[in-house]
Amino acid sequence: MAASTVARMTKKEFTGILSNIVEQKLVELYGDPDEGLNIKDQLRKRLIRQK
Repeated sequence: MAASTVARMTKKEFTGILSNIVEQKLVELYGDPDEGLNIKDQLRKRLIRQK
């Protein structure tokens, strides 16, 4: 992204892009600590009911 492109952005556009970058980096660094773990049937059913 060129400096002139950033200079032409609104504050809202820049904040949105920056927010996405930070979120992507956090997911990259920390990921989902529960990824790959199994949940018990009873919990799965309760979560589905609550949804």
